[in-house]
Amino acid sequence: MTALREEGSPSLEDLDLSGSHADVIGEVELQPVADTFSAGSFSRLTRLKIDRWQGGVGCGCKVFFRAIADGHTPLLQSLEAHLDDLEEETFDEAVEIAAEAVREKKVPQIETLCLDLESLVSPGSLSALARALGSGGASSLKRLELDWSSPSNGPGGVLLDLAGALGGGGM
Repeated sequence: MTALREEGSPSLEDLDLSGSHADVIGEVELQPVADTFSAGSFSRLTRLKIDRWQGGVGCGCKVFFRAIADGHTPLLQSLEAHLDDLEEETFDEAVEIAAEAVREKKVPQIETLCLDLESLVSPGSLSALARALGSGGASSLKRLELDWSSPSNGPGGVLLDLAGALGGGGM
């Protein structure tokens, strides 16, 4: 990790932070990678996969999403985030940051967006993402997968917003 911080990874195109030990990654282990990412060292990155991070790493996820929204990954074509949340912490802020990245056209080449949020995400955050997708900020999008838990009032509003985004001609 020290080499990443000192030298960056200017030619890295595919970053896959998953695997058999992903469930033991904690914020301490994740922080050096997240810091490097937010410093703009991954400008050639085309694919980011975050798979099966569990409880307590929501902050790390937000750092990655913030770096994307800040324009540090202009070539990003694929973002896959599969997050477990054992501590019932919401990932609303991460989803809202993803919406900002789309709305502000910081992911102009994004073709694949897969968000599997087994944690509870508010309908407002997902609706913001749906509206951002309809704004035209992800006009290259070819594959969209959203999986989330919905509070007892149901996902109806989110689905209506998503349907409006998909039918609005912005994608």
